[in-house]
Amino acid sequence: MRRSLPDIESFEVKVTQIFKEAKRTRSGLFDLASLGRKIGLDKDEIEAMYYHLKRSGMIEEAKGSILRISKYGRMLQKGQINHGYVQI
Repeated sequence: MRRSLPDIESFEVKVTQIFKEAKRTRSGLFDLASLGRKIGLDKDEIEAMYYHLKRSGMIEEAKGSILRISKYGRMLQKGQINHGYVQI
């Protein structure tokens, strides 16, 4: 399914919000479900967010449902990499 530009921009805004919230924790560990609810995402949006962030390599599992932003994800957020990729 093709996505429109507003869909893509909305996704990027939500990723930025999630990463901003995740960085507030001292350990850098976070639970995507609780952060997603905190910024107003519903269950389907949280599942889609997890799928896309995991597939793109922006997050990695720490333990159970606890996640962390990957090195690649941090570099994208800091602007050290100006393009992303998705593994096939």
